[in-house]
Amino acid sequence: MSSLLKAQNFDMNTVQNSNLSTFDNQISGHSCLFKGTENPQYIYKPYNPTEANFYEFISKKKGLPLSDFIPTYYGVSQLPKSTLEEIASQIIKEDSSLTESEENPNEPAEMETEASTARDQQNTDPNNLSSDSANTLSDSQSRSEWFKNLFMSRFNGENTRFLTLEDLTSDIEAPCLLDLKMGSLAYNSEKYSHQLSKFSQSTSSSLKFRICGLKVINPKSETEYFRDKYWGRRLKTEEIHIALALFFFDGHAIRRNLIKQFISQLEDLSAAIKTCVGFKFYSVSLLLTYDSSLEDHSFEEEEYTDTFLKDRIKLKLIDFAKSTYNSECTETDRDLLIGIENLIKCFKYIQENPEIKPLLS
Repeated sequence: MSSLLKAQNFDMNTVQNSNLSTFDNQISGHSCLFKGTENPQYIYKPYNPTEANFYEFISKKKGLPLSDFIPTYYGVSQLPKSTLEEIASQIIKEDSSLTESEENPNEPAEMETEASTARDQQNTDPNNLSSDSANTLSDSQSRSEWFKNLFMSRFNGENTRFLTLEDLTSDIEAPCLLDLKMGSLAYNSEKYSHQLSKFSQSTSSSLKFRICGLKVINPKSETEYFRDKYWGRRLKTEEIHIALALFFFDGHAIRRNLIKQFISQLEDLSAAIKTCVGFKFYSVSLLLTYDSSLEDHSFEEEEYTDTFLKDRIKLKLIDFAKSTYNSECTETDRDLLIGIENLIKCFKYIQENPEIKPLLS
């Protein structure tokens, strides 16, 4: 790894305001994110030196095309320990039970509640779109239970240093989110066999990406879908199109005008990655967001509709705790580029085939 990504000393900003809460729009990850009411444009992510150095390095590289596809970085913050402990105490009171993870006692368990089982049985047929409202309650509960398990297995009250990052959902009324783990290369030699198993048994092996989290909320149709990383890990390659179609499903139809905009941004992202010589983005995630309350069907002129939507969807790379940079390397991250290329192909396939129905089970 280049010295450019070695540990540096950052100025520490102490957050005086104690009005903190957990981040309601978190759908994946190994650590708990927090949100402040004083500065709603921020989220706070537990400090990782490699990730902090990556953001610092990128922020100093002026004119780097990749900067357009990375959340704004505001430095390192010290959060009040008493407030963090108060939040933890409240969550523990709400649910003191912790389900042991199926793969690691330190990871949140896969939720298999009666409600989610009933949901899956009800939606085995992907062409059955008449029971969408019945999904709302069970999927909301699944997200809530998922986060409780994540928090109770991962929260450490002794850690008060956090990265201060842009909240990509702060200006979105009804956020829909899709988290994709990109690439297929293991980065940790100590956990190589475990990581290789996750890659080989999922679409990471065949497509160089897999779904790690999905949340789709549609106020008009009163539907909400939440899917965790275990759902994404079980998907077969031939199912990925209908799984991704769920991200664009408004409860009645697939919003193909949004797909067009995301394809355009993915092509721009691919071009940006090709300029990042020497970087390896191990275990990086790609987060896609849009506002489901957008009145995208009300515009008659297609060109105006595209302009309107372009400024209201977001596509960002996140999670750089394993990223490296080698100044002597003359190559770009081909593994990541292949994943982006395959994602573009999947989106184009969904857009061009109106008979595709979303995977609701």
